[in-house]
Amino acid sequence: MVETKYKIFKDAVHGYIDIPVAYVENIIDSIYFQRLRNIEQTGMRVLFPAAKHDRFSHSLGVFYLGQKAVNALKNNNYLVVANGNIEKYKVLFLTACLLHDIGHTPFSHSLEDQVLANSKIGTEGRRRKKDEQNGVPLTNKLLERINAFEKAFCEENSLPYDPITEIKAAAHEQIGAYLIIDKLNDRVIRLEEECNLYSDGKPTETVTNDDLCFIARMIMGIKYTEYSVDRQIRNCFIELLNGDNFDVDKLDYIVRDTYMSGIKNVSIDVERLLSSLCVVTKTKHLNVENIDLTISRDLTVSEIKNNGVLNIDGECKGILEISKGAKVVLQKDSIIELLRGKEQEAAEIQYADGDEAMFSNTSDVQQDNEWINACKTDQYKGDVKKMPGKPNQGLFCAYIENAETLSPFKFRTKNNVIIQLHGKCKITIEGGFKSVGAIKLSKGVQLKGSISETEVIGDSLKDKLFSQDDHPDKNNYNTFSIGFKKQAINVIANVLEARNYLYLWVYAHHKVVYYTNFLIPVITQNIAKYFGSGTGFPLWKLDYQNIEFLDDYYIWTTMKYLCETEQVPKLSKTTKTLMEQLFSRNYDESLYKSLAEYDLMFASFTAEQKDKIFDKMKAFVDKSKPYLKDKHGKYLVGYLKQNGISDINSKISENATNEMSSFKIQSILFVVTEFKQKRLDPNKVLLDMQDEILPISQIQLLSDNHIEVAANKGKYFYLYYSVENEQLKLTKQQMQLLKESIKDYFRGYIK
Repeated sequence: MVETKYKIFKDAVHGYIDIPVAYVENIIDSIYFQRLRNIEQTGMRVLFPAAKHDRFSHSLGVFYLGQKAVNALKNNNYLVVANGNIEKYKVLFLTACLLHDIGHTPFSHSLEDQVLANSKIGTEGRRRKKDEQNGVPLTNKLLERINAFEKAFCEENSLPYDPITEIKAAAHEQIGAYLIIDKLNDRVIRLEEECNLYSDGKPTETVTNDDLCFIARMIMGIKYTEYSVDRQIRNCFIELLNGDNFDVDKLDYIVRDTYMSGIKNVSIDVERLLSSLCVVTKTKHLNVENIDLTISRDLTVSEIKNNGVLNIDGECKGILEISKGAKVVLQKDSIIELLRGKEQEAAEIQYADGDEAMFSNTSDVQQDNEWINACKTDQYKGDVKKMPGKPNQGLFCAYIENAETLSPFKFRTKNNVIIQLHGKCKITIEGGFKSVGAIKLSKGVQLKGSISETEVIGDSLKDKLFSQDDHPDKNNYNTFSIGFKKQAINVIANVLEARNYLYLWVYAHHKVVYYTNFLIPVITQNIAKYFGSGTGFPLWKLDYQNIEFLDDYYIWTTMKYLCETEQVPKLSKTTKTLMEQLFSRNYDESLYKSLAEYDLMFASFTAEQKDKIFDKMKAFVDKSKPYLKDKHGKYLVGYLKQNGISDINSKISENATNEMSSFKIQSILFVVTEFKQKRLDPNKVLLDMQDEILPISQIQLLSDNHIEVAANKGKYFYLYYSVENEQLKLTKQQMQLLKESIKDYFRGYIK
């Protein structure tokens, strides 16, 4: 056995990090990885001067946590890998941990969309350079190469193949994935060989290409859909690096950004969380017809869909979304915890046949065309309620809570309806429906009919629940997900709180947003236009082909040089002013200092009105001044048109009192930001409770009080202003006048 040699890195956050020499020589010592020393981790240094950390140290930290994560899975024997691939997958996973940020552009996220948009990949060989400018977009080329590589591998090894249809990964993830396939492939293959992953000699070309695609998938978070055991097991590693809930990338940047900034945040016990990792087996069944069985054990179904007839009879707990046009029959004594429309409104239903429905227990009933608030008033409450409407006489609206049927309740849905069951239930659904999260079926529940798709937590192939075939196939196969042992619950809650604190109070701070979402990208864009073709910059273009030369220092030094030479007059006056702001940190004033103040300022506006303001502001951007577009070509960031400024100044004059000093606004800058509060999906967070595996949604205390499914839309923006008299500093009274005048201006456009 060959002894592994290590290089030791001293990290400010994790202490000493031991990395095998093979990773150091083949990956870390490459020019592409060393470039990460000069890529700023975040834009938070404008707030916290000590937060001068980079993507290099972050990548080492992710490697460190990745080692702990994969060793926890191995040591606890939760991962059963076919053909002894665990050591190979460990190497590929740790390689992906190191390389997951390799595609970051200068100033991390500020320029990545520009670089991706500029990146065209030409044909191979002699014509490559000639075709680069008019070549294929990098996203398209990446998709083409991954599908070609994986198809060849699957055909050679007689594996099922399902191509990727689109790539939605972040720009830096796409750039990094292509960099690995295009430029770092030899280094990755050499690393695999030095780690002795292939005892019978060098691997075939299709194998190495497939390994590169696996690393690319981990970085982009693109799971496999093929039914083979090998492909499904790989999805666990994809979740560990770039998953929907928690992964080693998120854990490191939460802990690192907190530590390096010096802010006080919630403490996270990373060791406890990672040591609690486990792998959960689930079984997917597709197109199960003519089932007639009685459940022999308590069963949790993480997903169920159908478009036929299915009957469930027995104790169950969960939520179903029933499609428009379906027929539903709830037999006598069935318990309904909730019946409503999909978007919190009343359910639009029509009796299918039979008498009017009767319910016992508390039942809130909504009738006619009134909406949800109406059913919360006392006039609709009572111990026994008869549903409104009469058989075969058209639609009526219903909103039912905590009811039990006293007679069969038969209805057709006229919109998508949510029905929540908890207890005794005998329900027949004829038509389309799907589960909203997990469904718990108790022992003795009878299932009859057909199911188009279901996923059962546990290995139901082993006990032949839905299939008489012991072997996986395209209709019956095991899937695998990352889960947690029950002792990690409190740590999960802490990670959420710490993550949301950073996003709300640091990443979305008005100065950070001005720096990262406006100053850096808009100045860079205008300099590129000055040098021609929209992608030009001194010496190198802002595109994939020049990625090895693009770092923060290059962009910063170029800006500094242009700002201090005679070439500046050739740039726009506004660009020159912005460059001076960048180097002095004397930014335009923000109308409000945080997203919490944004909510207070617009408290009198409805959510719909705020959406209209958001959309109108993007349309009112002045294209004669520096601005940025989003991916869809809409204006995302920019100055308000002059007629808008005039309207606001008119409002200021109208609202001003005699005692208040007069002032005029010179400019208003609109900058979009996001705050998507991270909420765990309680149906996807799986807990090993020793006697069974459960999603958090089945544990009421956790699901109701700690973790929610929905995330807010995250439609936020900052408004930055400057006054005509640059020496004037607005008083509190003048600031309040400005806010009220801007709100009046908005009201005029949303009527």
